[in-house]
Amino acid sequence: MENKSHAFVAINKPTIITAISATMSLTDKYTNKSYTNKFKLLVVELSDKVGGNRKAAELLGCSESNINDLKKQVPDRKDAPENKHTVKLNQQVSKWPEIERRVLAFIDERKANGLRFSRAMLHLEANKAAKDLHIKNFKGSTGWCSKLLRRTNNHILNQTKIIQNPPHQFEDKITEFKRIVIQHLRDCNYQLMCFGNVDETLINMDMIPRSSVNNKGEKTIVMQATGYKNSNYTVVLAAMANGDKLPPMLIFKRKKMPKCTFPKGVVVHCNEKGRVDKEACKIWIRKVWKNRSNDIREKSLLICDRLPIHLTPEVAQEVLETNTDVAVIPAGLRNILQPIDVSLKNSFKAELRDRLMAWMAAGEYTHKKMEKIKPPPLDMCAKWVKESWDEIKKPLIIKAFNECCIQIHPDYESNEETEVDEHLPMEEESYDDEMQFSDSRELIGGDHVDEN
Repeated sequence: MENKSHAFVAINKPTIITAISATMSLTDKYTNKSYTNKFKLLVVELSDKVGGNRKAAELLGCSESNINDLKKQVPDRKDAPENKHTVKLNQQVSKWPEIERRVLAFIDERKANGLRFSRAMLHLEANKAAKDLHIKNFKGSTGWCSKLLRRTNNHILNQTKIIQNPPHQFEDKITEFKRIVIQHLRDCNYQLMCFGNVDETLINMDMIPRSSVNNKGEKTIVMQATGYKNSNYTVVLAAMANGDKLPPMLIFKRKKMPKCTFPKGVVVHCNEKGRVDKEACKIWIRKVWKNRSNDIREKSLLICDRLPIHLTPEVAQEVLETNTDVAVIPAGLRNILQPIDVSLKNSFKAELRDRLMAWMAAGEYTHKKMEKIKPPPLDMCAKWVKESWDEIKKPLIIKAFNECCIQIHPDYESNEETEVDEHLPMEEESYDDEMQFSDSRELIGGDHVDEN
């Protein structure tokens, strides 16, 4: 391109230099580079000063259509930050402004009260507003909720959590554990209704939600809570490989049993720590494990984690009476090999958290002195636990056992395959005290662990 002399304002990224005449082409200086919003607005200003887009394009060494596009974007770029390189253009006008106004008011109200959000809640509120306004062609999908949050400078904030690192050689331990369980199932020919998993989980009286909606850039969110973050109780959950669920057991931190009436279908126990101890294990075996629908004399298999209380002689003697073998998950691998811990516990806690937040949003709580909210009653906690556990569907339980332990259902397609040689004999070798599997008569490999 020939260098042409024109009276214009020469543009440079860091500075703006005024020149009467310019004989230098800017092609070599600015080709294939990213420009700020401020620079692009100056290009539009230059085209007006030199008398047209074509002359400005010749001076800058760019296409005339690029300058035409920049002129169309001027209304959107004027309000954007100067140092920003990309600007969202042509903001779409809302098709249903009344619905959005109702939803945004709902967001502001819950923000002021410190209550949680989710896309599902916004979806329900939008459909409710459309029904009240007699709008029939409104779908209000999850994608619509996401676009609304983006247009209004809001986003979903999630609480992060540090995951425990797996132990050394964990892949070999996983393969060995699955191989032993599969081989033992083949040798003893267990029925699916006799193959179960039990796990204990700690439930906080103040279950703060893990996600909410707030303005972009905000690092903290104010959430309403009862203030009893140190008050908790233990829930013992158990499920069978055929999808059946056993009644949940609640362990409250009390010396005496409360006088309230608990719903049917739950087992309630109290001790001073609110944790699983020898007595709690015995009660669970007698009232839950022994009272299954199938014949208790039929040989069973129970998978549990390596909690020291599970390995005590008293608990083993109680398990012995039920004709049950016990498979102990290797240390540090419960989040990989335990079906309840992997697939069911999070869904259960999410249902429980939703009921707690709905109770707080409805204002059904009472206050103590200094306007402190009282925790939910124990009978209400038991009701929530039962309802939340009932929400866990049978296909999810079957999928959990297939993914974590073995492929017990032939028609189930798993993403992870565990190859086991049918003629491979059972090996007695184990990884020290990390993995044990045996008949309950020998107390899980014969290792007696004291409670303390």
